[in-house]
Amino acid sequence: MTETSIILPTYNEKENIKRLIEEIFKIVKDVNIIVIDDNSPDGTHLIVEELSKRFKNLYLIKRQCKMGLGSAYITGFKYAKEKLNSKFVITMDCDFSHSPYAIPEIIKELNENDLVIGSRYTNGGKVIDSPIIRRFISKSANFCASFFVGIKVKDATSGFRGYRLEVLEKINYSKIFSNGYSFLTEIIYKISKIKNIRIKEIPITFYDRKYGESKISKKEILKAIYTVIRLTTFKILIKKEVPYYNLVEKELSLLNPLNYLSFIFHTRRYLKISKMIKNGNILDIGCGKPSSFMADGSFLKFIDRDDSIGVDLNDLKFEKYKFIKASILNLPFENEKFDNVVAMEILEHIEEVDRALSEIKRVLKKDGVFIMSTPDNSILWKVIWFLWINSFGKMWQHKHLVEYKRKEWLNLVSRHFKVIKVKKHFFFDLILKCQK
Repeated sequence: MTETSIILPTYNEKENIKRLIEEIFKIVKDVNIIVIDDNSPDGTHLIVEELSKRFKNLYLIKRQCKMGLGSAYITGFKYAKEKLNSKFVITMDCDFSHSPYAIPEIIKELNENDLVIGSRYTNGGKVIDSPIIRRFISKSANFCASFFVGIKVKDATSGFRGYRLEVLEKINYSKIFSNGYSFLTEIIYKISKIKNIRIKEIPITFYDRKYGESKISKKEILKAIYTVIRLTTFKILIKKEVPYYNLVEKELSLLNPLNYLSFIFHTRRYLKISKMIKNGNILDIGCGKPSSFMADGSFLKFIDRDDSIGVDLNDLKFEKYKFIKASILNLPFENEKFDNVVAMEILEHIEEVDRALSEIKRVLKKDGVFIMSTPDNSILWKVIWFLWINSFGKMWQHKHLVEYKRKEWLNLVSRHFKVIKVKKHFFFDLILKCQK
């Protein structure tokens, strides 16, 4: 089976495309090549169509208009995964600025790494015949990516890369905001935030194109500057270990101060709970979006465990995790199935709390962990809640059916579980870690 697909975005590359495809297949035969052509006026796609008669592993995706480098990569990633079942993808320019002779080394390194970058600026890397202004722009972009955004690689703007597709799926790549060449900076920024990620730079020689015209415009440079400002803002506002781009519907919604405060409230709780759960599978009860701007299953995406299951009263769609529409009062599972059960801000919304706790106990393994969070109905909470429901939180009014204080919650939960840890969250919320 061919594990590797090479993605070639093209626009007016008739002078280069035939020779490049022939050289790639001469150097590495066991690869797919996916050409994403944005309806090139020079007929690039016609050359690829003719070549596909010779090469069975050559695929053409013709788009109706010029849609940007980032969207071309996203289209290629999806095609490689869904149609070709690829394990690795390699991106490269179509103008011979990236030598196809480096492809075998990238493939080799992908067996041990998650992202491999063909780097101009690591030891041994070179730039040949590139104009001084292009070198200045490239160096400046890499300085900003490192100094401001915090990307710890020497060449964050190189388009010659190899990715593991499973890593791309972890960053929700289809929702990356940038589209042009700044896509390269944003995608590596988000990959670098993944815990225990393995990134390697290998030296390459970068050659300035001999034929055709460069696609980097003043508009692209302005977009790149905006991307650096935006990512720097998120770096300052949000903790490094929080994959914010997976937890919200639209990243820019976080620039709304109220949304930002809500996001911090929820994700700080996620961080605390993530330190309490044990190894094994997770049942997240009430896994819908905790705030209107956040994504369904945000805690499951934050934890990122393949064996997680979400339960909610509403119909939800998850791309990665199993979802079941069900009530906490009637969980559709066999006894003692889960290592961890999590219920955040759920129990205060139902009247039959005892029955719900009995159901959770039934599906929890003997040595399993149950973690819940709920408001502590203290004076502070009452004041905050009153202010909230009479201002920005009117949609939540009258949703709390039980209002217990800390002592009442502990007494109730202790009838079913052994409470082994109690934590305060933002002074007015409780987090309880329990065992059978």
